[in-house]
Amino acid sequence: MLLGLLFSLLTGIFWTLIGVIFSKVAEKGENTTVFTTITAFFSLLLSMILMVKWKGLIASQSVPNFNELLILICIAGALNMLA
Repeated sequence: MLLGLLFSLLTGIFWTLIGVIFSKVAEKGENTTVFTTITAFFSLLLSMILMVKWKGLIASQSVPNFNELLILICIAGALNMLA
């Protein structure tokens, strides 16, 4: 219970920081679409580095046409963000 409350509190703090960062970007007159694209790209890289177990995924051959699927997922994520 306490762990769930802590995660909820941390989530709120992170969303507050994200809001502050986005307001500062908009306040400076920067393009928020470019900023969002850059942050999404770095989030993609970070999640691919920290969360995907590449050796097991590639060795198992459980996903046919893995490279094509990865490209389509990246394109769909970029289009979703821009929509």
